[in-house]
Amino acid sequence: MDNFQGLIDFRSNFFGPCNQDPPQRNVEEQLATWIAELDTHSLDHLVAYASRPGEAPLVAAAARAAEGRLIPFALVDPTSCDSKDRAEELIGRYGFRGFLLFPSAHGFSIDGPQAEGLLEIAGDISAPVIVHCGLLAPEHRDQLELPQSLDISLGNPLSLIPAATRHPKVPFVIPHFGAGFLRETLMAGEMCENIFVDTSSSNSWIRTQSSELRLEDVFERALGVFGAERILFGTGSTPAARAWRHDLFTLQREALGALEVSTADQALIFRDNAHRLLGLK
Repeated sequence: MDNFQGLIDFRSNFFGPCNQDPPQRNVEEQLATWIAELDTHSLDHLVAYASRPGEAPLVAAAARAAEGRLIPFALVDPTSCDSKDRAEELIGRYGFRGFLLFPSAHGFSIDGPQAEGLLEIAGDISAPVIVHCGLLAPEHRDQLELPQSLDISLGNPLSLIPAATRHPKVPFVIPHFGAGFLRETLMAGEMCENIFVDTSSSNSWIRTQSSELRLEDVFERALGVFGAERILFGTGSTPAARAWRHDLFTLQREALGALEVSTADQALIFRDNAHRLLGLK
């Protein structure tokens, strides 16, 4: 079970604080550590988020040095007056391949006008847009330098339906199975074929559900709606741990094994879907 080859992890927060001195040395050391992790665990590619202020140039530099093994995505705040220009710069100047949006942190609705310009840019190149929905633990808010008070009603996956309908060329990705909004995530996926779900994090949100769930139950319901073709493997690994989260990979493999999911479908989840969305050769 541990020798699955060619893994693609669709979610990691690659760097820690970007104000270390000197930052370029931090980039080189962090990159060397993570390339070693990728080699050890047979990962072909890792989607690396620039998710803190000032990280974009550093993550872009790491991605270039990694020669394609790191796929850079960036957090963008659509409420900023220059968000559209920023999105164009991230793609054109820095080579970012997708965007991360956080409606509950930045106070906007994904189906409102503020994100339209960014979604149009993403649609032009079919760039994936990850939309964080649901819960976020306080320690993760600190890591990402986000406000402690989040309006999670703005992170309801149902809000993606109008946006996904207007932008059919944009692959929208809901991380962590909706992070507490599982039912709403399934409904959004049922309505729109360009909505995907990722499996990342420890999925501790399960304890907030009204009925008892196991990870196998979550996968079973997701497979029933999204099929294997719209589920993306992720861990949410962070540099603070200084190691790729092999334990989360193992838990997910075990859950899919308990459901007797075929090798071909597991290949879609752990590799092929991300390969297709990211346009890898």
